[in-house]
Amino acid sequence: MKDIAKPVTLVVSNDEPCFNLSEVHLQSPDCRGFRRYRILSVIRDDRVSEAWFDLGDARRFAAVPEFRIPGGLSEPNGSITVLHTVGELVDVATEFHVGKVRPPDIEPTDLITGYYEQLDQKARWRRKESQFGALSKTQRD
Repeated sequence: MKDIAKPVTLVVSNDEPCFNLSEVHLQSPDCRGFRRYRILSVIRDDRVSEAWFDLGDARRFAAVPEFRIPGGLSEPNGSITVLHTVGELVDVATEFHVGKVRPPDIEPTDLITGYYEQLDQKARWRRKESQFGALSKTQRD
């Protein structure tokens, strides 16, 4: 069986290429609560290595949700293109902590209404019904 574990590093420098920076809440090793960890995925010797940093008790970060900042792209052929360094991603994370960067507002999709609209469209398409309105028209022959 192929080993899928990533190599771990203990020291990173600000000018190293960084594929990803994540800040997540995970169970502490002594199972006494949750801690906030910063996980950096750096590129060394053409491989991804991870560096984990304990930022403290997760309750201290209640106002800042977990986040991930991509620093590169993974190509379909398996190659990796790194666009940022550790220092750049840490600067973005710091700005996120002080409130300069906000996560995007994502409106939830109404899946139930969309499902019934799709059924209605398929039925109209099968019956070859045209649809006319004030702002649009769909003509089926």
